Amino acid sequence: PPVVREALTSILRRIDEAVDVLKDPVRRGAYDKLIQGRTGEAAASIQQRLNQRSIAEQNFTKARELAQQGDYYGAIVLLKQSVHFAPDHAEAWQLLGACQERNPRWRREAVESFQMSLSIDPNNVEAMISLGDLYKQEGMISRAQTCYEDVLKIVPENQQATSRLAGLKKK
Repeated sequence: PPVVREALTSILRRIDEAVDVLKDPVRRGAYDKLIQGRTGEAAASIQQRLNQRSIAEQNFTKARELAQQGDYYGAIVLLKQSVHFAPDHAEAWQLLGACQERNPRWRREAVESFQMSLSIDPNNVEAMISLGDLYKQEGMISRAQTCYEDVLKIVPENQQATSRLAGLKKK
């Protein structure tokens, strides 16, 4: 069919051009330099990602120490860089939310951080309880209740979720 013939002709033309490049020593040299540059870029990119991952882990470790010492702002600064370099680090997102929730002006960001943590690790009970607590503080009782009930689906005997649910039902 004509459609197949046109596609086949185009492919054959590209093959002929590639063969011409490989036969000509000057053009072949330029091609080899281009390929080496791309390979070097890929290796550099991989090394850069590994370095960023290492920095993210170091920042997370230091941020955890700062949070334990009560320096939540310092922890937040390190954690933001950590999750930027390692966006799949559920614990870093959870700790970032825990630090952000300390300041009433950062509660919306805390909710987003807890949600990010849960999108990576849906069974993160600590993040789920914290998110429920934030919803409760903001007056979103049904959302808080859902969070606590979800915790009980994961860990049926969780005392924190049980007591918080009981507190919601009393009101």
